[in-house]
Amino acid sequence: MGSELVTSSPSRSYGGGGRYRRPRFRYTKRFEEAFPFYLSIGMTPEQYWDQDSTLVIAYRLANEQREDKQNYFLWLQGVYIYDALVNVSPVYRAFKPSRPKPYMKEPLPINEEEKKAREEREAKRKAEETRARFRAMVERINKQFLEKERGDIDGGHGSP
Repeated sequence: MGSELVTSSPSRSYGGGGRYRRPRFRYTKRFEEAFPFYLSIGMTPEQYWDQDSTLVIAYRLANEQREDKQNYFLWLQGVYIYDALVNVSPVYRAFKPSRPKPYMKEPLPINEEEKKAREEREAKRKAEETRARFRAMVERINKQFLEKERGDIDGGHGSP
């Protein structure tokens, strides 16, 4: 009775009855298929096969971030090229050529901090321009006023 209950062969009820079935899916095959990808993004074979399995998640996420960053910089390069072409295009007008616009004086802002700093510099520059125009206008008005006063003092005959 004891030898009938314990045997080295698999149970007939294993896997739903009948004979023992091999699993349809082999995880080893999936690991072997993914291995070249992880090598290509910088993971060593020892890290992939022998170290913590969650390390592949970190490598994959780091690769996605690298791709996103590269995509952004390629897009930004396209923006610079496009801006340069638009600025130089007046030279190539067939019937009415004109001077090209100057190349931008500073790079485009990449993050919010740079964007705010650029906006502050631009606001400061505009304020300085407005202040300079106002000063020029005041000087012009003062000059006209002084010339009118001199004319009134001289009796309208001009200066000696």
